[in-house]
Order: sequence, then structure tokens, then C-alpha cells
Amino acid sequence: MPRSMRRIAPTPLAAAVVALALVLSGCTPAPTTTAVTVPGSSTSAPAESVDGRWTAFLAGDDANASDLYVYDRTTASSTFIAHGAAAPSISGDGRYVAFTSSADLLGTGPHHRDVFVWDRTTHGLSQVTHGNADSGVDDGAGDLDHRPQAISADGRILAFTTQATDLVPGGNIAGSMVSVDRSTGAVTLERPGNPGRPALDPALSADGRYLSFVQDFVQWPDGPATGTRVHRRDRATGTDVDIDLALSATSPPTATASPTTNP
Repeated sequence: MPRSMRRIAPTPLAAAVVALALVLSGCTPAPTTTAVTVPGSSTSAPAESVDGRWTAFLAGDDANASDLYVYDRTTASSTFIAHGAAAPSISGDGRYVAFTSSADLLGTGPHHRDVFVWDRTTHGLSQVTHGNADSGVDDGAGDLDHRPQAISADGRILAFTTQATDLVPGGNIAGSMVSVDRSTGAVTLERPGNPGRPALDPALSADGRYLSFVQDFVQWPDGPATGTRVHRRDRATGTDVDIDLALSATSPPTATASPTTNP
């Protein structure tokens, strides 16, 4: 190919300059909205991959036991994954879809609401938990509260609340926050539950190292819960910090963090 016709790959700086020029010129694409639907069904509980290509969602009127689909934005098509699903989440790369179900998806017989992972590339389905009570979406009071588990960007680490007391070697308290390393099968107790004080709403960093969640806290020993607090755990070192707001009468609240130990 003549030298004058060779294609030169743009550098990241050049791409950024072009993007900025488009913004300044007003030539950026207009926002668009796509309706992701399944004919005859309500849809809910969306979960999005990092690049926005894949959307996991539920179809059906029962958010605790609906059909699970994954929508592909590039083909504008939806793929059915499983019946009787709830609380979907999707890995950052869009390959792994985690959800909970009490349906007999693998033909092994009845079980509690357990956590499953669907591999969109191999079409393989794996059951992550085999507990003696519900996992993944229980709010600690016996009611399904549609709380999805967290999944790392590569799908290796899962974190979720469980009512089962036999997931961690040696046992754990109902309402505990646990993590599962899918590459080794290791289950780790990240935060013990307490009566009426489950650890909820997990969020994982992309690499799965940092885990945040909320839990009720008490101002006095043996007293009633007085609010909720965000906890951030470094899974590599096993250290926790409480993230709280320092209130001031003359300035807006400021975030503070202090080391903590499991109650």
C-alpha cells in the first residue's frame, strides 16, 4: 500500500481531541431510548454490562419468580436464560449473569432459593449455593426484597446476603454477607448477621477486592437499631471501615471513615 494511503491508528490523545471537538461543535449523537420488552409481559430488574451492550432483565408479573432474559443491543434481540428467576446482576464484561431461583433448573430436585450463574459464552448454568435456607435476596425478615447479589467485572467473585446458616465452614448467622470465589469454590464470611440486622445491598469493585454493604447499627449495646451505615471491606486484608457523615451546624455533611471490627 502506498505510504500516503496507509491507515494510521489514532492515539488515545487524538481520540480524546476528536471527542472534545464533537462536543464543542454540538455534533454529539442525540440520546436514544430503546424499549426492551417481551410480548405480553411486564419487564423489570434491569442490570447492565459496563459497555452497555448487554442488559439482563426479568419478564413477568412476579418479580420473585419471573423469566430471565439478556438483551443484546447490537442485535436488538433478547435471549431466554431461565424460568423462576429473581434479582439478576451481570458481570462488567457481560459474560456472566447471576440470579437467584428456587426452581429446579438443573434437575436435582427441590431446593431453597439459591444463587445461580449463567455463562453467556458457553451457555453453562452453575448453582453457586446449596444452603439450608434462602440466599441472595432475603431481607432478614423472611420476605424476598428483590436485592441482587454483586458480581465482579470478570464474574469470579459473588457477594450476597444469605439466610442459610451452613454456607461458611463452621456455620454462620442468618443474614450474613458472604462472598464466593467461583474459581476455587471458597466461601468467605464477610460480615456476620445479627438478629434483625442483616448485612444488605452489596457492591463490589471491578476486581472484586473491595466490598461495600449496609447494616443497621445501634447507638447503645443491646439497644434498638438507630439507623443504617455503609461498611467498606478490603477482602484482601480483611479490614473494614465504617463510612459515616460528620454533621455540622454550619457546613454540609462530610464523609468520614473509621476502622471497625465485626460486631
